[in-house]
Amino acid sequence: MTACQRDTAAPSKTHPRYNALPMSTITATTASLKHILEHPGDFSGWLCLPPTPWTLDTEGAFKDADHTEADMPPATAPHPGWRVTLTSATIEDIVINAHDQVDEPSVAQLFDAFVFYVDNDDFILL
Repeated sequence: MTACQRDTAAPSKTHPRYNALPMSTITATTASLKHILEHPGDFSGWLCLPPTPWTLDTEGAFKDADHTEADMPPATAPHPGWRVTLTSATIEDIVINAHDQVDEPSVAQLFDAFVFYVDNDDFILL
């Protein structure tokens, strides 16, 4: 079979894919801001955070948009009192911008850049 051909035979119902455990119904992925800023490409959706003040140890939750338009934030955060902040793509842009300004930005600089963007809807000058 060449790379352009595909196997057209339908998988059998005894295939392991059909016998796997059901997928989780949890719609939010949680992580610390430190982990999020060090690995921004590992996440998708909108980051929801508890009330400020935030630290690098603050746990956030990524939640998918409630509607078909991915650029619109979800209507509610996963916990009462939390707020919807930024998309994972915007967080990646913040980290890229910091790396464009500083060869090896510290996690504290990444955190400052993140908070600045949330507060000002603009990139920080490091």
